[in-house]
Order: sequence, then C-alpha cells, then structure tokens
Amino acid sequence: MPKKVINSGLLLALAKDYNLGFAPSGNINLVVSPICIKLKIGPEEAVNGAKINGANAVDLEHKVGLITIGKNVILILIKAINSYATIP
Repeated sequence: MPKKVINSGLLLALAKDYNLGFAPSGNINLVVSPICIKLKIGPEEAVNGAKINGANAVDLEHKVGLITIGKNVILILIKAINSYATIP
C-alpha cells in the first residue's frame, strides 16, 4: 500500500502515536525501521515520510520537518553515521 501511495505521486506521512497506555515510546525509528523492512520502502522515503511529509500532513512544514535554518529541531547525535540509510 505505501508503495502505491508513493508511486501515485502522493506524499507518504508516517507517525508514531505516543500513547502511554498502548505505545509508550516517542521513538520514530520504531516506525521507520519496520516500514523499510516489511514494506520495502527505501530509507530516504521512510525518513521523509517521518519528517517533512509528517510535518506537512499537520500543516507544520513551515516550522519543523527539516534540519535547516529557521526551523525548530530536536536532534541527538550519539555516534557518527555514514549515511541516513543506516538510520532504519
């Protein structure tokens, strides 16, 4: 299904429901990784779906969604990575 969305030209937005009763984690990798593995979505598409497309879906793309000047970001780098493709 997500591949059909992407191939049709629509933006795929991914989100994590931070629900204390059911899913008590704000870790977006718990969304991005299974999408890449189970649904064969590329890392770039999955990260875009979780960041800029997710922000766009809730009309916040002017404030968040990209790491760039003028936008709010919470970014924690624990160790160096070779490519965004290693995130999922």
